[in-house]
Amino acid sequence: MLVTAKYRRHSKNGKDAMLFIKLSFTLLSMLFVPVIGVFGYQLNNHPSLKPYESFFLKPPYEERKGVTATFLGVSTILISDGETSI
Repeated sequence: MLVTAKYRRHSKNGKDAMLFIKLSFTLLSMLFVPVIGVFGYQLNNHPSLKPYESFFLKPPYEERKGVTATFLGVSTILISDGETSI
């Protein structure tokens, strides 16, 4: 009972602890929201790729005439003339 009375005398029935928890949560929230905002902005902020469009790969030709060979892996090659394939 002596310890309980001493604790109550210093904590005012837990109100100080609850106030500390509320203030801590509020301050952490006030810091957390801007940090997430800055992080999100940095993830979406990137320079334009317009100057480098000449280095992009061109799409393959739509229609191929004649015999074509397509590499399909380590040791497989597809040879096709448009109608039949080997």
